[in-house]
Amino acid sequence: MPMTKDKLETKITRRKSSFRFSLIIIFLGILAVIFLKTSFFEIKNVEVKNNYIVSKDEIVTLANVRGENIFLINKKKITENIANNPYVKEVKIQRSLPDEVIIDIKEKDIKGLIKLKNSFINVDGEGNMIQIVNQFPNCKLPLIEGVKLEEYEPNKSIIGRDENKLKALKSVLTLTDYKEYKKLIYSINISDPFNIKLTTINKMEIYIGDWNNMQYKLELAYYAMKNPALNGKTGVLEVMAEDGTVIFKTKEVKNK
Repeated sequence: MPMTKDKLETKITRRKSSFRFSLIIIFLGILAVIFLKTSFFEIKNVEVKNNYIVSKDEIVTLANVRGENIFLINKKKITENIANNPYVKEVKIQRSLPDEVIIDIKEKDIKGLIKLKNSFINVDGEGNMIQIVNQFPNCKLPLIEGVKLEEYEPNKSIIGRDENKLKALKSVLTLTDYKEYKKLIYSINISDPFNIKLTTINKMEIYIGDWNNMQYKLELAYYAMKNPALNGKTGVLEVMAEDGTVIFKTKEVKNK
């Protein structure tokens, strides 16, 4: 049966539309090849933000994106590579056309140190091990005592399963958030989490009880140490959070 004029025109229109669509696909394909092959979109610059501990060079090396096409980089893989650095907590990656990648990192907050044999290990605010350092760093971080540590395992808690010790550690490490406390405290001892002991750089011992009301107890101890009557003295400060008092006692010397 011969086609009517309307059917023939419809068929021709469909063929034209199909042809145009094919041309568009081919054009887009050629355009994509140009984008992927041209050096115009090769990454030439890597900007690193918010790195205070880890150097820019190390982040750039871990990212390993220079010379790559900006559209072909694997952001997940780059994030994993950078996160291999023990000090890196979070990574955000952003493309900036035509040839720049911006890497924004969040570093772990180092709160203290713990001794392991002849070395020290950085510890974050969650009580996790970060990295071994060969000598006691001059960075005003308190030394953590009263914890038995057998070996270094990155990102593992120094406490283990003792929930009370972990609560005590996390609470007392907040003292490093305050410059006035941080520069005074040499060590913290959590061997008994219900009787936490701080030792100042001047060898004054401070007994603060358990981990509750930590900021209030630290304030009481700080203002007690500022008392001129204690200048040059060593001994023990007992912080009584219940009634807001601090008692100074001369430390008894045991006879050998």
